[in-house]
Amino acid sequence: MKRKILVGLLTAVIFLACALVINITPKVEKGSVVLTCDGSKYELPGTEKTRYSNGKSESLSAEESFEDLLSSVPSFNIKADVDKDGNVTLKTPMSVEATGDRLGDVLYTVYSYDGKVLAKESKKLELPKEDIDGCLVKIKITWGKKNTSYLEEDYWFAAMYNTER
Repeated sequence: MKRKILVGLLTAVIFLACALVINITPKVEKGSVVLTCDGSKYELPGTEKTRYSNGKSESLSAEESFEDLLSSVPSFNIKADVDKDGNVTLKTPMSVEATGDRLGDVLYTVYSYDGKVLAKESKKLELPKEDIDGCLVKIKITWGKKNTSYLEEDYWFAAMYNTER
């Protein structure tokens, strides 16, 4: 009788352990996104958008307005020259480096301050060469492994143009 109880308890423990292991969300190792502007390096904070695991997706954050984004994201001054024809030459070197275990390409979308898309999901960071006050840049990165779990994350920054005419 003791043996049947022991076997029953052991079986229950094994089933419980299996159920817990199956439902545990695998951890996604996020990397870092570093913006280099005029020789200085800044690590950008990310906003988790969607997490995929065990065949399910979960939305993690709500969309923010551009006014809220503009006041909350890091901003960088970009020196620019504007010639008599309105052509802009950007003089401040800027680059983004994403390190870590990521899926696919890093995608850049550039917006005007009022939310108009100026450049959509490009694989290269290119700030607009228009006579504008600046722009918001969204960097979209997917961290993780395709067959297990992964996390979509957005990184934002504002580029504020200091134009010399």
